[in-house]
Amino acid sequence: MRKPDTPDDKIITHEDIFRLPYGEFVRYSASRKSMQAPAQDGVTDGEIVAYVNHGRWIAECPDCAGAQLVSETERRFWCLNCGNAAVNFAWRHVRMPQKRTAIEAELVIRPAARSDRAITRNWLPGETVEDLQRENVEHDVVSNT
Repeated sequence: MRKPDTPDDKIITHEDIFRLPYGEFVRYSASRKSMQAPAQDGVTDGEIVAYVNHGRWIAECPDCAGAQLVSETERRFWCLNCGNAAVNFAWRHVRMPQKRTAIEAELVIRPAARSDRAITRNWLPGETVEDLQRENVEHDVVSNT
């Protein structure tokens, strides 16, 4: 299921790692756990704000802290731990930050052994691009701007 080549100069998403589209991946993974994922065109309920952890865009379940890579093409989340039981097993919408491009630009210049093991590439909602730039300066990382 994994793709062999993941680029080192980007913050990765589901599509960079997995061959299956996100919805199919969830349905396949859920079936292996004897869980029933909602229909592909199911209604979303609730919202999750994505964040960057070790160079990966992540959506985290607010109920059980299960987490998955965010999909570039399908901005929804279904927890493979609890099945989104708290919202009647419905898909939740995933929101990306408005300044995503600027955030990624500051993070990808940070050193990393591999893009999916980039322990210095982190961002949380509430942090600004200026915060990331300040951190880069503090750690002698050359800025793109």
